[in-house]
Amino acid sequence: MARLGTVEVTFFAMKSALFLGIATGLFGMVNIATETFCSIPFASSVIAPKICSFSNSVNSFVHQHTSDTSDPLLRPDTAQLAIQSASWVETHLLAANYPAPLVLARSTVALQELGAIVRYNSKLHARESLATQIDVFALHTHSIGRDLSQLRVGALGAVGRLSVYISHLLQTLEGERMNRFSDPHAAVQRAHNYAITQIEHELGTLHSKCESVLEALRVADQHLLTVTASVQSEWSLQTTEAEDKRRMDGVLSGLWSWLGSNVVEKEKLEANFKLLSRLQQEVSGASLNVKSTMHGLETFQEQLAQLKVTAGVSAYGEIPLEMHIKAVQDSLKRLEGSEKKMAERLLEHEGRIPSVEG
Repeated sequence: MARLGTVEVTFFAMKSALFLGIATGLFGMVNIATETFCSIPFASSVIAPKICSFSNSVNSFVHQHTSDTSDPLLRPDTAQLAIQSASWVETHLLAANYPAPLVLARSTVALQELGAIVRYNSKLHARESLATQIDVFALHTHSIGRDLSQLRVGALGAVGRLSVYISHLLQTLEGERMNRFSDPHAAVQRAHNYAITQIEHELGTLHSKCESVLEALRVADQHLLTVTASVQSEWSLQTTEAEDKRRMDGVLSGLWSWLGSNVVEKEKLEANFKLLSRLQQEVSGASLNVKSTMHGLETFQEQLAQLKVTAGVSAYGEIPLEMHIKAVQDSLKRLEGSEKKMAERLLEHEGRIPSVEG
């Protein structure tokens, strides 16, 4: 009978180990949730520092308690399994003190702040849509935190009740082993059946809560994918706009350079046009002076011709020679005066002509 009771206790301890493994999986779910929040694009500076430290702590705890193959609870082939389960339950109770709901609450606040920043302090194209998606994701995160808090409380209570069931079963086994007046198998079987019934009830309750949390996590994952797609689309638009702006800056720079050089050339052309206008005026004045000089020369030529005729006639006429000499002297004086005036006008014209810029 004692051997049969030991086998039953061992079988029960194996189921207890399975239950504790499920409890460990709950912390794995919390770890997945934290990793999900840590993967939010462009929000790592706001959210990741508040969550990733908790994720690393849970990772180290899970790896520490799942890689140790010397733990008898991972090798359910000895009768010590039920005896040493109490210390393992205590370890899980200590591990359950990680404040996952608090971290998720802080993450929710950080997400709400991020949504406010996107809505009121950003110049994004789809800022209203993106802010709404972040707000919805924050509300769902708050709901997940509440569900995880309830799941954590349920897991702690279930683990505590499991330790009570194991202790009660061990006490029953020890008491019936010393009892020589009744059948120990029946008492152990009753205790075993009661413990298994209670464990199945606890597992069923935790299973339904886990399904609810997993469904909430799947919905949160869909929200996260939507936010990620919006962020990637906005990133593509911002990148395209940045490239267009750089290209337009290059075009504007070239245009300003071209316009600047054209302004200089325009100023040179305007100066040359002014010089050409002045030169044209001077040329017109010089042309008038030349015409006046030509008119003077023609007059002088006529006077010379008249002088020649007068000189020829005087040889045969009665006009005195002194009169002819005086007339010639007067003509020479007028010629010298005309030459001086023409020379002065040429000098004045040469002084007025400006140089043209190249």
